Amino acid sequence: MDPADAYVELYDLLTLCSGSSLADWSREDETLALIDQVCCEVLAQGELPDGWMPAELPQQSDQPALRRCLGILLGLDSALDSAALETDVLPYDELRYLRYRMRLHGRLNQATSGSLVVRRARPFRPSTAAQNLADLLSFIRIPSHVSARVQIHVVTSVNDLPDLEPVISTDPELEPLPPIPVAQMPMLADGEDLVWEKLDRPAGQFYTVAPKTTRLRERILDALTALDDSDAVLGLLPEACIDDSLAREWQEVLRNHPPPSHSRLTWLLIGTGPLTRSGGLGLTDRRPNRAVLLTRAGKVLMTQDKQHGFTFTAGQQQTYGVTALGHTTRDEHIDSGTDFRALESRYGRFGLNICEDLGRHDVQSDVIASGVTHLMVPVLAAAMHDKGWQAQAAQTLVIEAGTAVAVTNGLAINRYVPATYGGGPAPTLVAIKAPTGHPTEYPGLSDMVREYACPKTAISAKQDALTPRTADW
Repeated sequence: MDPADAYVELYDLLTLCSGSSLADWSREDETLALIDQVCCEVLAQGELPDGWMPAELPQQSDQPALRRCLGILLGLDSALDSAALETDVLPYDELRYLRYRMRLHGRLNQATSGSLVVRRARPFRPSTAAQNLADLLSFIRIPSHVSARVQIHVVTSVNDLPDLEPVISTDPELEPLPPIPVAQMPMLADGEDLVWEKLDRPAGQFYTVAPKTTRLRERILDALTALDDSDAVLGLLPEACIDDSLAREWQEVLRNHPPPSHSRLTWLLIGTGPLTRSGGLGLTDRRPNRAVLLTRAGKVLMTQDKQHGFTFTAGQQQTYGVTALGHTTRDEHIDSGTDFRALESRYGRFGLNICEDLGRHDVQSDVIASGVTHLMVPVLAAAMHDKGWQAQAAQTLVIEAGTAVAVTNGLAINRYVPATYGGGPAPTLVAIKAPTGHPTEYPGLSDMVREYACPKTAISAKQDALTPRTADW
């Protein structure tokens, strides 16, 4: 039997068992012997030999049969671990087809529902004992109702991130991912860079926001030059700084200006905006708020549509100095996205949330369920800080899934933190990630959150918007 499909069937059966029982069974001598035997046979034959899978899946009351199923599953887990994408050398040719399947379809299983993918990160809690079935395994089972809206695409080696400095492992069960050198650029210098429009429709009162194309177009080449010089492999721009024309301009500039020899820039999130060209059209006259991730050569790697529009209240409009909407509470007029996309790289599983989506539980559930290691979050927001809503929402993802989050903002609303919040240059990059090693205490925001503001002083707003904030993420 196909080992990945057998894995899924056994996983779905055993997930109904208590985590404490499974943890105890996993240490029994009989289970350990089964693990070794199943692993050896699968590695030798490239499949689970006939006779291992029960003819009928056992009832929950049949503990001896469930114990045996757990041993078989853990044996499959050990064998399939050699098919993991981040392994440079595949020592067992018999399982090579699983790696090809992952590259083609973004999952290891074939005939079963949902998806089976490699685990790239773990929850960040001080617990050391397994508390559920997932804690015992090296793979993530994405159920069918989640995988229907989750797409995982494997990036080709030619478009993948460059070599990064490896991290010495402190966890024998999980190879740590190296920090990603990023450069964040605000791009939006002030409120004059945005165009707000109010829409009064029978369905309600709405607004749209888009970049002022002529102002931002002239900054693209300067922005690219600064990102090339930053030593980052990933560039991050914020929400509302592209439209169809600017996205096309970014691609042309990238194609027509090859990287200098010192540049390591490989991926570039050029921001979000009302796009219809990259990623296709929706079913209504509403345009999506769409993020676009490009390669340094200008190729589209991934797009992601915002799933939840932001409700801009009258009070917030007054506080943020946005007068064009009449100080009437309005909903964002967008064609809402319905799926979540992730990019499988040699250095992690990368996803995108746009602003409001970061704090929504349904989107958070998809991020956690798909095992995302790195989440990029472009926002259009007031000055951020280490205890703001972005940091608090990201904290959930760090603890629940070990996901590192990078929130990227512009300067259109606040170039400086309001005096009531301490003043100073407004951070436009907030990185939230788990510290290295296994936690010995329950982590707090101070353990996870780092802010990055403009490193220069006495410069114009436009220069500020074109100055990279660099970090190891």
